[in-house]
Amino acid sequence: SVPEEVVEGKSTDVRVYGWSADGFPDLELIDNDPLNGIIWSLPGATGSDNFFEYDVSFTPSEYDGSLDDPPVDILAKATGSGDTSTTQKIDIIENNQPTAKFTTDPSRSKNPGETFLLDATDSSDPDQNDAQLTYEWDLDADGMAERSGEVISHSYDSRFDQSVTLTVTDEYGKTDQITKTVDMNR
Repeated sequence: SVPEEVVEGKSTDVRVYGWSADGFPDLELIDNDPLNGIIWSLPGATGSDNFFEYDVSFTPSEYDGSLDDPPVDILAKATGSGDTSTTQKIDIIENNQPTAKFTTDPSRSKNPGETFLLDATDSSDPDQNDAQLTYEWDLDADGMAERSGEVISHSYDSRFDQSVTLTVTDEYGKTDQITKTVDMNR
């Protein structure tokens, strides 16, 4: 059994099954993108009473429209003389990058020690429900996230302007990042 469609970059399970006259079919999952070719193969597979059934996990390749890379299809099939399996086409759905956005509340310059909100509710994902997004906040410009969450509160003790970076990730691992300066009263 194969799914009709899968999302690029997401691990997917496929069950390859059928009957072979000689009991030793060659099984393959093939990506029709010439750069990828065979994803998985099992030459000379065996099964009982010439019936075979295998579960295969794979991650579809990513579509890159900027390279004029055509959308790819996955083909699940058994090869060999007398095999009764048919080729099953699995369409790959492109996973687009989410968009990271955030605001601060209050929007004016902050006072040292004043608690304010960082709000990423305007971030979005064109492919899916925005509820699947994760939010990571780098609050000290060290390249590491200190906090997570769609809306967080924070304060700075410094009178110097501060850099905040939000990284938004969708459920398939695509990310977007935005950095803004939080103005501090001096």
